[in-house]
Amino acid sequence: MYVAWDGERRHGVDGDELAANLEVGDNFAINVEEGNSERQEFWIVCCTKPLHKLNGPLNCKWGMNYNEGDEVVTRKNYKKMGEF
Repeated sequence: MYVAWDGERRHGVDGDELAANLEVGDNFAINVEEGNSERQEFWIVCCTKPLHKLNGPLNCKWGMNYNEGDEVVTRKNYKKMGEF
């Protein structure tokens, strides 16, 4: 499993490197902001479409805005089922 970069190389890979190497079905972790609304330290996600350029602008359901030509990876988030 890949772990997304959080600013220090020892804690994961650079986001561009990660995106360029993901294939459909790959799982990876993304560190999230401290104090986020879900009170999580990271999310586990699965790549559903590898790095690709957008044909037009996109406003995702999480409030992120992307422009035509931006390179993105499409993913699905796993739902946390309980404490470990």
